[in-house]
Amino acid sequence: MSFELVSNMMEDGKKPSVAAIQGLALGGGLELTMGCHARIATPEAQLGLPELTLGVIPGAGGTQRLPRLVGLPKAIEMMLQSKFITAKEGKERGFIDALCSPDELIKMSRSWALEIANYRKPWIRSLGRTDRLGSLSEARAVLSMARQQANKVAANMPQHQACLDVIEEGALYGGHAGVVKLAGHHISPKLLELRLVFLCQLRTILVHCQYALIQ
Repeated sequence: MSFELVSNMMEDGKKPSVAAIQGLALGGGLELTMGCHARIATPEAQLGLPELTLGVIPGAGGTQRLPRLVGLPKAIEMMLQSKFITAKEGKERGFIDALCSPDELIKMSRSWALEIANYRKPWIRSLGRTDRLGSLSEARAVLSMARQQANKVAANMPQHQACLDVIEEGALYGGHAGVVKLAGHHISPKLLELRLVFLCQLRTILVHCQYALIQ
């Protein structure tokens, strides 16, 4: 079962789901939290979608949900630059619903879910939100500027433009249209090469770690 399917099932489920975030929430892990109806985190937790550095684009709905949670400009910055933010900044931008200490994290998350179930807190499905996207003209302007910037700094990295294609589809035609667009994207030979380079580098690191442990 894919991460995208799990995210969609949680978001469309009849019971509320609340993500309790501590430490790192990156890539598919962060995308799963976006399928939840609320997110509670410790202040120092790190959030990010670094997939583009691996030659791929976020594949579990992050291209659609992140802009709807933090706004289009910040979402594009996080994805194209593989930039992490703290949960504290995530709270300021609307991604995180509440911050708490590690000791209170599970308790608060459970309490929040009960509040949603009892209709005392909003039941929010992020894929259907549009309030953070701005007008169509604003979205087009932001995307156009992002494409120009990507052409300057990542001209040979096709995943950047592919990511913007999927974001644009969702911003202009709805989140579900963006998900369909994502499913139709094929991995180019260039992207496969980037993934192979990353895996080779990772293997080298693991070998060195194993050698160090033996010594």
